[in-house]
Amino acid sequence: MARALVIKLEAPPLEATTTVPTECVLDLTGFGAVIGVEIINLAHNTRQRPPGSRGVALLGSGERVAWSYDPEADAFYVSIKEDRSREQRCAKCTVRGASDGRLVSVIVEVDGD
Repeated sequence: MARALVIKLEAPPLEATTTVPTECVLDLTGFGAVIGVEIINLAHNTRQRPPGSRGVALLGSGERVAWSYDPEADAFYVSIKEDRSREQRCAKCTVRGASDGRLVSVIVEVDGD
């Protein structure tokens, strides 16, 4: 059964007006726990960009996590837990953005409980 991992960027409150499905890469522990999410070619594939190169996001649970964006590589990464990635897996996600092109949230489909 899939569950949704919701990542909301802490930025000035913006209403999401654009929803774009895309793919991401999940970093997993040896036990299959998600410790990171990366979206490669974020702006190219979705026309959305985060508000800066680093920041804090909120998970749906309210936990604060760090995110970073490399504009040269067009790669967005959210570090959920400090741990060593033992494997990676492709997953589907939905990027939600504001009308000005600013990334508001990412919803990732995660297998598990």
